[in-house]
Amino acid sequence: MALLDYVLSGALALKENDDVLRSAGEKARILDCSCGIGTLAIPLAKRGFEVSGSDASQGMVEQAIRASRNAGLDLPLSCCSWENLPNRFADPFDLIFCLGNSIGHARGKDEMLRSLEGMRAVLKSGGKLVIQSRDWSRCEKRKHVLHPILSGESAPAAVFAHLCMDVPERFEDAHTIEVVLVLDSDGNVRFDHIRSSTIRFTLKS
Repeated sequence: MALLDYVLSGALALKENDDVLRSAGEKARILDCSCGIGTLAIPLAKRGFEVSGSDASQGMVEQAIRASRNAGLDLPLSCCSWENLPNRFADPFDLIFCLGNSIGHARGKDEMLRSLEGMRAVLKSGGKLVIQSRDWSRCEKRKHVLHPILSGESAPAAVFAHLCMDVPERFEDAHTIEVVLVLDSDGNVRFDHIRSSTIRFTLKS
């Protein structure tokens, strides 16, 4: 499996959250409330979990629906903000994922609290909420970020990946982010990278 395909397959997220998934049980009802294009929801469904997905981006949800159908699945995927989750889902979930630093898109403290309250409202008593969050204010102060995101232990080959980001003078300006891949195959080292220059962040009080 090519490295990019491996990352996009959701295999890395499944491995990182294997302990949570095992404790939830094989029949767990799971919500990916930052489903994006379906890279986590789809592999979760393939593993036999009862999965629903939501995202505040209609475009992302449409891509996730196409990917789901291409995978032979018919997942309940919908465009929904975190605050409106209680209006969208009547039955609570055993496990909720909000990965990819998605919570950082909440616009300010009050919206973030309302978003977390929305997630909690659709979580069963005793259920688990898994959130990924990065301190972008700290990144702003450092002006340069070099962060390991994948090692050979969690990839299908001897691979080391780092996220590299230079922070512009104005934090709200577009950031350039590169994922640099170092691959070691039979002693031969080669480099590859994935680049994006359209990512923007908003500082929160």
